[in-house]
Amino acid sequence: TESTREVTRGILELPDRSDSIFLTSEVKIFGTILAIMDRKLQIPGDIGIISFVDPTWTVICDPPLMAIWQHSSTMGMIAEQKLFTQIDNIRQIRDANLILRTEVVIRESYGETPE
Repeated sequence: TESTREVTRGILELPDRSDSIFLTSEVKIFGTILAIMDRKLQIPGDIGIISFVDPTWTVICDPPLMAIWQHSSTMGMIAEQKLFTQIDNIRQIRDANLILRTEVVIRESYGETPE
């Protein structure tokens, strides 16, 4: 959390910073929000937040955080199947490209609704 907070402080100091920060974990969300609060900035007025995780607690944030929701249970089942196939066959599984659907959960932390 503290390292994310420090990195975010640096981002917030940039003269040409982005209008939003994209985050990939709960710890990064927490550290980023703390850094934004340290600077007394407003979400989304001064900076937007979008996360690639959607923990349940983010809906109580003010404003609730926009997220790209992943089907983690599906990812887990596919990984399990590949692991057991590899163990059973005692051979290397060929690389495969798998594309899993994600869902954009639009909430107020982004600012303007994306097109």
